[in-house]
Amino acid sequence: MPRKLARPEELRSLITDVFGTDRSLAKLDRLAVATKKGVYRLTLDDDTTAMLYIWHPDENFWPDRDDGGEFGDPYGLEAYVACKDRYDEAGVRTAAIYAVDNSHRHYPADVAVVEHLPNGTLEDLLDRDPASAGPVLDELAGFLAAMQALRSPQHGRIARIAGETADQDRPPQQVVFEQALRNLDESASSVPAIAAAHDRITTQLYARLDAVAPRSEFSLVHGELGPDHVLLDRHGRPALVDLEGSHFTDAESEHVFVRMRFGERYRRLHVDGLDEARLELYQMAMWLSLVAGPLRMVDGDHPQREFMREIATANTARLLDSL
Repeated sequence: MPRKLARPEELRSLITDVFGTDRSLAKLDRLAVATKKGVYRLTLDDDTTAMLYIWHPDENFWPDRDDGGEFGDPYGLEAYVACKDRYDEAGVRTAAIYAVDNSHRHYPADVAVVEHLPNGTLEDLLDRDPASAGPVLDELAGFLAAMQALRSPQHGRIARIAGETADQDRPPQQVVFEQALRNLDESASSVPAIAAAHDRITTQLYARLDAVAPRSEFSLVHGELGPDHVLLDRHGRPALVDLEGSHFTDAESEHVFVRMRFGERYRRLHVDGLDEARLELYQMAMWLSLVAGPLRMVDGDHPQREFMREIATANTARLLDSL
C-alpha cells in the first residue's frame, strides 16, 4: 500500500489558521531527515519559511514495536511538547513552536508548526568549513553541560515521567542491559559474525553491568545527538532538533553516542563527572542497538535502506573489535 504523504491542498486551513488569511502556501518540501514523523518545509508566498511536523503512521518508517520499557516509545506531539519544555528549562536552544494542533480539524494527524532553522546542520558546517565551527561546538558543549545539570529523581521518557507512567522498578543500566540482550539475539539471527561471538558478547555485557554502581538522580539526554541533529539558526547559532526521544537517564548514554558521532572533535564536548563503568556498558549496548535497529529498517520500505545497512555493518565491526 503506498504511503499517504501530505499535499499542499490539504494544508490550506492550517496555513490560514497559523499565518492568517493574507498569506498562502507557495511550496511544500518533504525532507528526508526523520523516520518517525514527517518533516516538511513550508514556503509561503511572501518567502516566509517554517517547518511542519506530522505524526501519522504513513510518516513512520519504523516497525510497529515498543520493547524498550520506559525508554521505548511514545513519540508524537505530546512527547515533543513535553521534551521541548524540558530543554527550555535547561536553557538549551531548540526550534520555537508557532502552533500545535491535535484536533485533526486541519489535517488528519497531530501536527506542529515550528521555526525554520535556515543555515543547515552542524554536520554540513563541519564538512564545509570546519575552522569556523569552533564557536558552535563550544556552544554545544554548553548545551551538554546544561543537560547534564538538569536532574530528575525519575528516569525514562519525558512524556511518561510527565504522565506519571514511567516505570521506576528497574534502574537505567538494567533497562539498557536487557535491551542490549534483545538486540544481541536479534542481530545474531541476521549477522553470522555476531552469532559466532554471541557467548563472548553476553559475558561482556554481564561483566559491564556488574561494574555499575547505583545512582539516584538522572540527567536530560537527547539520545541521538549527532551533528545532523544540531541545526543553525539565522545567526549561525546551534539549536537541537528531533526531541521526542529525549529522556532522563545516565548522561553517559548520551556521551558514548556523541563521542562516536563527533570523533576527534568530541574533546571539545566532553563534560566532567562521567562514570567510566557506565560508559563501558552503554558503549557496547549502543553498538548492538546500531546493528539491530538499522537492520529492521533494511527489512522495511525505508528510502535509505543501503545507508541503514552501512550503519549496521560499521557497528558490527566496532562491536567485534572490542572483544
